[in-house]
Amino acid sequence: MRFPAPRWFAPMLLVFMAALRAGPVSATETLDDEQRFTSVDMQQEKVDLTELLNTHKAVLVNFWATWCALCKEEIPELARLYAEHRQDGLAIVGINVAESPRKVQAYAQKLGINYPVILDRESAIAETWNVVGLPLSVLVRADGSLGGPYSGWTPALVHDVQSVLTE
Repeated sequence: MRFPAPRWFAPMLLVFMAALRAGPVSATETLDDEQRFTSVDMQQEKVDLTELLNTHKAVLVNFWATWCALCKEEIPELARLYAEHRQDGLAIVGINVAESPRKVQAYAQKLGINYPVILDRESAIAETWNVVGLPLSVLVRADGSLGGPYSGWTPALVHDVQSVLTE
């Protein structure tokens, strides 16, 4: 006996297939001009990716949301990584996707985020970076080459950060 697929199945399949085709950024790519963002963080400080790349060996761009369980596991590790390596030339920019400032502020405080967090309320930055799932991190080297993408806290992320900082 065959059961008909739910009404939502076909549209979701199309979205999934489009995401696979487009895919997130990959390690063989370099930073596009459209991916270079300038925004303000939650403390109203300017965050300019190009300026950060001019003054740091690498910038880890991390897309996340408060509802994301893997993000909740990853964020304290990113805070530790930043505390350990910011003097070595690492910058981290957290980009919260499509959530309210009040919710993000409380969450960031609770998890001890010690790096700038940008509110991407309309998902414009996430779309430019082809983010199709959270969490997603990309390591941007000073020369604009990209490492990753990394989904969650992984040994590969830690290895790549340490490698860039010792170059």
